[in-house]
Amino acid sequence: MYGKKPEIVVYAHPNGALDVAWIDNDKDQIVLSHVTRDGDEYRAAWHLELETLNYLGGFARDEDNSIYYLTAVAEDLQHEMEPSGVQREDIIQLFKLTAGGELEYRIDLRTDATNADATPIYDPMTAGTGRLAVGDGRVMTTFSQHGEYDEGVSGRHQWQIYIPVDAATGELGGRLRAPSHSFDQRVFYDGQDFVGMALGDASLRGVGLAKLSDGDHKVAFAIKGGDSETGGGYNNTFTRLGNVQPGEEGYVAVFSTENDATSTGDRVIASRNLAFVHVVEDFETIDSDEKYDVQIVDTGEGNDHATTLDVQILDYWGEAFDGNNRGLVWLTDYTDRENEHVERPKVVRIAEDAYAVVWEKWTLKEYVTTEAVLVDEYGNVQTEKADLGPARLNRGDDLVRLGDRAAWVVGEADAPQLVLYTLDEQLELARHEIK
Repeated sequence: MYGKKPEIVVYAHPNGALDVAWIDNDKDQIVLSHVTRDGDEYRAAWHLELETLNYLGGFARDEDNSIYYLTAVAEDLQHEMEPSGVQREDIIQLFKLTAGGELEYRIDLRTDATNADATPIYDPMTAGTGRLAVGDGRVMTTFSQHGEYDEGVSGRHQWQIYIPVDAATGELGGRLRAPSHSFDQRVFYDGQDFVGMALGDASLRGVGLAKLSDGDHKVAFAIKGGDSETGGGYNNTFTRLGNVQPGEEGYVAVFSTENDATSTGDRVIASRNLAFVHVVEDFETIDSDEKYDVQIVDTGEGNDHATTLDVQILDYWGEAFDGNNRGLVWLTDYTDRENEHVERPKVVRIAEDAYAVVWEKWTLKEYVTTEAVLVDEYGNVQTEKADLGPARLNRGDDLVRLGDRAAWVVGEADAPQLVLYTLDEQLELARHEIK
């Protein structure tokens, strides 16, 4: 249910080279590997060990090939009363390096740039993940964290924050609003704005999208339950967050969830299936009279298979809502609760109107295989579902576009080695051991 800290973040250069930022868990060391193609093989041209706190929180390059990465400390303060009310150093830091790897700046992320009373950062990436994106002279960071200690619950509440940074100077902007609780997070630059995506369990309860110049998250999918009778309690969202990609007429988003309105009883009610929605381009301008009446999704404009799912929501504060989901296209039809679930759903645009959607199929307890389908911007299937075999996906990492293919990198500890997978429009998979 919770997101996972990034392990391997890939940046694809226009010339077909790759940068792979990965965490060496044996040493809590971030390594940057530059990978180039040599005929049919991929080789590491160089490796650079990067200054690291403990965790990798995100990686990107800008149009000048400057390097940006986020690193965070490992701490567990959920049930600790102290520290309190203090902005601390060496908790989560943003680095900028030149294209050649020389340090330009190293800054501590803080929340008090525009509000001296803002809650500081505790436990970065707790019960969630981290991401950063670069565009238009700005860096946008996002991650989960804990707040101050609350005696009422004998612990700290979790939420998500966004912190913008001036890419040239490292000057911090003010913290931007995000859901609380938020159990998984995404952000990317669409050429004009930063777009955020979050999985919330209470405020909001659902999959939310935001254009960060506006700041408010709009509901793209309302999640059932939330009351004390929900299987697993408030924190159970029955959902796995995928990601969002830009299209010609809006945005494409995927996630997995239960196509069943029942929320009471077990933590798992039905199989988690792969859901696809198309979101209108100007979704930030759309308001709804009802909080969970989904208005930003228009998949039905381009796909006759789009359906609805009405759910009941009782939020953390006891307020009841009707959740009206629209424009859902189900790309799987799993029915076996014990043996069929979509995990780690991911999507990447690989051509003008072609999106590769990749996921892992699991039982309740074990990995089974990896599957994929190719769809257009409105979720119409272009290449039927394919079984990719044991081509694993890291839970906390994203796909990238490499030419006209989807690509991702995993680590194999037994070798040890990095392995690049590429997937074309015919869903033909290629495996490359990075030499």
